[in-house]
Amino acid sequence: MMNFELPQAGVYEYVPRERIRWGQAALDAVREEIGDTARLFILTTASLVNKTQIIDEMQRCLSPQCCGVFHNISEHTPFSDVVDAAQAARAANADIILSVGGGSIIDAAKAVIICLRESIDTVEALSSRIGQISEGPDGPRHISIPTTLSGAEHTEFAGGINPATGTKELLGGTHICPQTVILDPAISLYTPEDLWLSTAIRSVDHAIEGICAPDSSPLIQAEALGALGLFAKSLRRTKQAPDDLTARLESMHAVWLATASIGRVMHGASHGLGYLLGALGGVPHGVTSCVFLPAVLDWNLSVNADKQKQIAAALGAENMSAGDAVRCLVADLGLPGTLSAVGADDALKHQISEYAMGHPVVMANPRAITSPQDIFEIMELAA
Repeated sequence: MMNFELPQAGVYEYVPRERIRWGQAALDAVREEIGDTARLFILTTASLVNKTQIIDEMQRCLSPQCCGVFHNISEHTPFSDVVDAAQAARAANADIILSVGGGSIIDAAKAVIICLRESIDTVEALSSRIGQISEGPDGPRHISIPTTLSGAEHTEFAGGINPATGTKELLGGTHICPQTVILDPAISLYTPEDLWLSTAIRSVDHAIEGICAPDSSPLIQAEALGALGLFAKSLRRTKQAPDDLTARLESMHAVWLATASIGRVMHGASHGLGYLLGALGGVPHGVTSCVFLPAVLDWNLSVNADKQKQIAAALGAENMSAGDAVRCLVADLGLPGTLSAVGADDALKHQISEYAMGHPVVMANPRAITSPQDIFEIMELAA
């Protein structure tokens, strides 16, 4: 019998989604998705409730199916807010959760489904589920209308702030990813420009660290490179013409491609250090990618130069390093790109370095991180 050296094994799992819709108004799409007897509970942001008529119009037009609205979800999805939302949805006897918002809202909706499925009604009980997979498919159906480019609508994980640690922790579950995603760029016109653009860089981070992951796959790399090409053009067009709905929809499609790696590979130090900068420094996660992604690319160059050439080319910057290509994109979008620009002082940097050495995502970086000095080298590149 001949002996063969087999290539590295791999598995790609698809999320149990039914459909992604675009090209029609969100309200019309929701109407087509729900039945006459549905009990639809809307989870959304305070700003959409207080500063626009979108949610009021949804409540009015979806009556009597709409059975409630909850909008008290803070940034980074604190577990206490999730439990409050779950109690409200439970009291309303909801069988569909409609999330209308960015990553914090969509992640909250996924965590609410876990709470309803498992009869969780305390922060302590929810915290006990960290790192575990909640099995479905029982529980409310999830429909999502994203208003940012974070990509939470494409994953079966929910991030939230665990009060016991003060850091962001992951909850997982089958059938918590939205079964239907509705892409309506018109609703995104209400999203602040810096939030729209910075969450896009978060998805750029998903794409790039998906490409660079040692356990990446051909599908992830192809989709991620396609995403980068769409982002490089559509984001700059949006910056120049914020009302360009075609550019906004192209960015939404880019997010769809960019998130192919989430939950399927281990991302690296840009994600891991970004989690820490967000939780410890109060910096929005999109902005953390603006800060750390170029620096991590520079630091990793010795181990994945070929992949970084592909990344730079996909971003339309063949004559730049991948790190500089990302820096150029961040600068063109008018976003902060350094630790100093986000107010990170020496005390915060030391705190990040302490937590980083025990963080599994930081430790999964393609170039091995072996000491706090490595973290400080990356932070110096991001200074």
